[in-house]
Amino acid sequence: MGFAGNGPTQLYFEDFGPVTAPAVLLCGGTGRQCIDYDEDFCAALVAAGFRAIRFDSRDTGMSSSFTQRPSNLGAVYRGVLAGDRVELAYTLADMALDALAVLDAAGAERAHFVGRSLGGAVAQMTAISAPDRVLSLSLIMTNSRSIVADIAPATIERVESETLTNADDYVARQVRAAKAHALPQDFDEARIAAEAARAWHRGVHSGAIARHFAVSIGMPDLRAELARVAVPTVVLHGAQDRTIPLGYARETALAIPDANLNVIADMGHDGAPRVRHLWLPAIIDTLDRATLARR
Repeated sequence: MGFAGNGPTQLYFEDFGPVTAPAVLLCGGTGRQCIDYDEDFCAALVAAGFRAIRFDSRDTGMSSSFTQRPSNLGAVYRGVLAGDRVELAYTLADMALDALAVLDAAGAERAHFVGRSLGGAVAQMTAISAPDRVLSLSLIMTNSRSIVADIAPATIERVESETLTNADDYVARQVRAAKAHALPQDFDEARIAAEAARAWHRGVHSGAIARHFAVSIGMPDLRAELARVAVPTVVLHGAQDRTIPLGYARETALAIPDANLNVIADMGHDGAPRVRHLWLPAIIDTLDRATLARR
């Protein structure tokens, strides 16, 4: 474990497995910490012959906080809908540079990128901006352009107005979110509450969810540039994802020349343990495809 520096931004990371094994960088979703990729998930990657590196994205967990910067989420939402330029607290490009900083600090020249939700967009941006650092892409419940047209104004108002002052507030918030995004068979309130309490203890930064959400809304359309991405890719998406509709996954898979689309029938926008287990075969197959392609 350690810290990586992207200018003044510090990124906390942990790694599992031998440093000589091919690296897999695990990029987290909106407002989510590295512990979303739990120890069992990392152990499965290590058992398959890889080195797993997980990190807290900026504004989450033990990484640098940006509480001094307003999200301007409502203004970002309205501006993107109107086709105007918007000002973000930080951008997708900034977060891609964070990922590269983690690789540098971990001593990994290049890595396979696994990204869920916002982390999938970070992985795509990194593959575009630093193609020599990316060995493969596993893109989970993510998108390659803004989903602003599929977001209700009430969602923006709710996220922007959230006040999380203590652990109970945050636990309640995460339970509500899981109930909205997960399938009923994956809604385990006790587990979700325990995970949220652990995350609160590690560090939940005021306004971070809104700032991450603003990055997703204000992100550029990556599809044209994805045509130049030349690494094995899998796009994993839930057929019942109500947060990022399946059409966004289909267009991402079409944009990347060597991409496979894997639609999981019984998955929403959630990373419950059962769901994470479903991801692993497709991810490991993609890592193996990339390894064979380099021989």
